[in-house]
Amino acid sequence: FAMRTMGQHGEHAMAFNAAARRLGGRPQTGPDPRYAPMVRAKVPTITGPVDVVGLAISLEDVATQTYVKDVGVVSTAELRQLFAGVESQHRAILLAVQALLHRLPQARRPDGGMIPP
Repeated sequence: FAMRTMGQHGEHAMAFNAAARRLGGRPQTGPDPRYAPMVRAKVPTITGPVDVVGLAISLEDVATQTYVKDVGVVSTAELRQLFAGVESQHRAILLAVQALLHRLPQARRPDGGMIPP
């Protein structure tokens, strides 16, 4: 899931950057400066999978809000359709994983060790 999701976000970035270049704008290649501080502050507090999934849900929410905010300036239906469904899938899967992690007090890693909640 994580690899596929990262790939889809990369595809989205390429599509938006291509559109920005066609319109004379500059591509965005780094983290959004509005959200990077939130991620930097959250990373040191991560103690287990529930925290990782919580951060991922927050980032998916930001991505979705960005797409919704900017959908009016996207001129083609193809581009609009590319993002909304995918972001909804990402969030739905993450929410399901989060719910499962909250229901399982501890889980085992493939090597037999315990995964903290």
